Amino acid sequence: VLFSLFNYFTFAIIGVGLFAGNFSRCSTPRADYPLGHLECVGGYPRLDDGVLVPSAWINPINHFDSFGDAVVTLFRVNTFKYVEILYASMDATPDVNQSPLEDSHRENCLFLVTYLIIGGLFCMNLFVGFVVDGFNNSRGATEIELQYTKTVRQFSVFRPRYDYFSPPPYRFNVALRAFAESTTFQTFSAVCVSLNVIFLLMDHADPVQAFTDFMLVQTWIFFLELAFEVLLFLVAYGPGSFVDDLWKAFDLFVTVSGGLGLMSGDRMLTLESKAFRLLRIIRLMRMVKPVRVILETLVQSLPQVMNILLLLFLVYSMFAVVAVQVFGTTKYGVRLGPTANFESYPYAMATIWETIGGDEWFELMYDTKVQWPECTPVFAPNDIYDYEGPAYSFGDCGSAIVSNPYFFATILIGKHVMLTLFIGMILDNFSFILDQVGSPEDKDWKTGASPEQMQEVTDCFKLFDNKKATLSIYQLPALLAAMPRPIGFRDHGHSIDPCFEKRKTFEGEVRLETHERRRKIKPTNMDLASAMMIKAELNVIVNEQRRVEDVKRYMGWTRFFVKAPGLDKATLVSRIRNEEEVEQIDFETYLLTVLHWRMPHKVPLAVKIIRYRRLDEVIRTVQTLVVRNSFSRLLALRVQRTVQHSIKGRVDRYHWEGFDEHAQARRLRTRDEISTAKADAANFEVSVGLLLRKPTGMVLAKISPIREIPSNMLEHRVSVLRWSRDQGVQLRHGSMGFKAMQSMLKTHDVVVQRVEPHIQAQHGGGMYQIALEEASFKGWGVVPHHAEEVFSPQTLMNNVPTRYKTDPIQWERIDCWEGDRLFGSLLDVQTWLEAPQKGVTGMQSVVRLNMGTHYYASEKMRVYQELKHGHLETAHQKKREATQNPEEQRQLSRSSSRRSSGIPQLISSRRVSFVYAEAEPEEPLEASLQVLGYVKKKTEEKELVLEEVEKKVARRVEQERVNSAVVRKAPLLSTHH
Repeated sequence: VLFSLFNYFTFAIIGVGLFAGNFSRCSTPRADYPLGHLECVGGYPRLDDGVLVPSAWINPINHFDSFGDAVVTLFRVNTFKYVEILYASMDATPDVNQSPLEDSHRENCLFLVTYLIIGGLFCMNLFVGFVVDGFNNSRGATEIELQYTKTVRQFSVFRPRYDYFSPPPYRFNVALRAFAESTTFQTFSAVCVSLNVIFLLMDHADPVQAFTDFMLVQTWIFFLELAFEVLLFLVAYGPGSFVDDLWKAFDLFVTVSGGLGLMSGDRMLTLESKAFRLLRIIRLMRMVKPVRVILETLVQSLPQVMNILLLLFLVYSMFAVVAVQVFGTTKYGVRLGPTANFESYPYAMATIWETIGGDEWFELMYDTKVQWPECTPVFAPNDIYDYEGPAYSFGDCGSAIVSNPYFFATILIGKHVMLTLFIGMILDNFSFILDQVGSPEDKDWKTGASPEQMQEVTDCFKLFDNKKATLSIYQLPALLAAMPRPIGFRDHGHSIDPCFEKRKTFEGEVRLETHERRRKIKPTNMDLASAMMIKAELNVIVNEQRRVEDVKRYMGWTRFFVKAPGLDKATLVSRIRNEEEVEQIDFETYLLTVLHWRMPHKVPLAVKIIRYRRLDEVIRTVQTLVVRNSFSRLLALRVQRTVQHSIKGRVDRYHWEGFDEHAQARRLRTRDEISTAKADAANFEVSVGLLLRKPTGMVLAKISPIREIPSNMLEHRVSVLRWSRDQGVQLRHGSMGFKAMQSMLKTHDVVVQRVEPHIQAQHGGGMYQIALEEASFKGWGVVPHHAEEVFSPQTLMNNVPTRYKTDPIQWERIDCWEGDRLFGSLLDVQTWLEAPQKGVTGMQSVVRLNMGTHYYASEKMRVYQELKHGHLETAHQKKREATQNPEEQRQLSRSSSRRSSGIPQLISSRRVSFVYAEAEPEEPLEASLQVLGYVKKKTEEKELVLEEVEKKVARRVEQERVNSAVVRKAPLLSTHH
């Protein structure tokens, strides 16, 4: 700027010395050369109409009579409006009072040519270059800064994008999509577009009739082909595809306009449809990879273009408003008139655009400087002689003070600065495009990421974002394991994940093939450390987002509801805003955080200094995460042992059932019952849960482990023989053993033993004693099955209950509790007869009690029911219910106080219970118990013991009473007594 001003002032002073007063001339031909100022008097008749006009010695609009006029004149030359000034300098004579002579001093043009080269070309281009260079410097000066800026921009360009409408998932639509995306159809469409463009280019004026008929036929052919494509896209991708894909929308527009033109016969519509069909050649250009990259990048750069255009609009609007206020009532002049004026905002915007576009702005500037007596300062009777109109506070004069600075600022700011920034932005986009097209692919990102590598990173991100383009902190390990090095942990050439072997887009969704499962993730200690730092910074970012949301919550429009009676502000805001979105981090922020810690050598020093402000909080968060992970690891070990024990028990039982014929028979019977229930449910068109009969009562039985068989136990075979003798029947059915057991329950406890060999080995025989005196087995029945009889509740209904037809069958549920732990529910009782053992005569009765969880009450059935009826709660609903719990509210208040005290708050998807927590209660495992015998209930023995104890206590109290009486009668005894 200083150099340009120096050139202005230098050439202005030289111009004043060379041409001061030499541009003056007579307004009429009366005083042409060699006459001059003295002869320029009187009148002169005009040749066209013969009107006598006065002669005057005048100056042109631009001259060098003073320093200020010279600066204005050189500014006009600087905008390349120099032709009139150049001719005037060549016609100037040495005598200032002599009229100019055409080409009298041609050497005078060297002054303006020299200034035009130095000031107009060199200085202005130097100014433009500095503006563009300043624009480029915002991206960085060093190689690291340029690569970092490029990577940040790639994160913005390659961010995940999803369609608003999903394609139809039906098989017919899928087949049509496969056909539309096939190479054969794409080639056919490209050939049709090429032929159509060639035929359209063959059109010319005054064609013969045969050529006209041929062009009409080809127009119909290619119109029908285009209509077929549009119809295919409509059926294959759905109507929403015309909103998601602009090319499909363009094809639809061309089809509609072409159809209207052909059917209506309107020549204008036909010509417009032809013009739009010519634009379809761009679709052929998209098949070339460099051209496709350029087009896609240009489309993705449209938001930046819109921002610059908005800035231009605001700047031009500012100049337009000033012009309307200052020059809105200025009278028309040489250029100021109907086509260029400042009477209103639209006219002012159009005039400014004409000025920047190269119109004769200096004539507008001259017209806006008009002053009295050539104009009227104020329209009022006191200021105008013989004026009879209304009085106004304004006139039609301009402003000589504002005119020059206004137009200078308009040219400098509106044209040389704003348009230069616009051009610089376009050049920057093209530079980025060329870098994208020509950048080599380097697996270590030494020169930055290529488009293919960045697209791979985006695809890995899209595997976990659930089509939201955001991720939570908990998905960081999976994301790092999926992304390739150096930004991730996955080695090049290895699979993404066992579940993500091959990725294909099909039926409108991402489908993953897992036929080759291999995992090649080997993180080093540095990888794990960087992952910890990334997680800590993401926690800090989420906390910052929460603080911003808190400010919005308490400082936004909801502050008007604070004093509303009966209205909780936090509940109101949480319902209006989705609180879970606060914990989601967008793609650019997520990947930038990963980049900062995974590739710190690619981060410029200026960015590191800015991020240093957050470092203290990140370090505190890392320390908190380390402590939290330690406790979580201990909890995980406890849960792991519990789960392994549970899995081992299930596996051992499964192996045992394969060798036990009665367990196999029970498994088949249970499978048949479930299949029957599902078949009946499908027949009645209801869910399985409606056919499962719920219990009407519940009996709680106490089960206690014992180490050995009681000495006073009555064996089961003996009790069966006694029962059969008392009943006068012979032992012929297995159900008699169950009836004998029922007769013993009121007065005896049942002694049972686990029949699984692994349980007997681990738990010292696995023997228990069960008190079933309250069990009446209401609603239970005998079901013969193969060589055994099963006594089980009737849990399956034969028909669907309605409002007018209830189920008459009722059954009671029997639960066995071992202390405060549910051992299991009695599912059924298996009874059968087996051959006698050594030393025993006759058939032996065997009774087996099967424990577990009823199907209607199992977790599997609950999830099935909720999925069937759509009653699964969302995470947001669970969180909202949790906040309504007073205990949860206290924990939330403690977390808020911890946040205010400076302790980092960690984002966790579940509450960590640390070391002292126990695993969540799970469903009781299945168990099979064989009845060994019966023992007398302990209540009778307790009564005898209590009576004996009461007698002993009474005797002791009596003895103490006697002793106290002896003490009172012997006062001489010492206190040691």
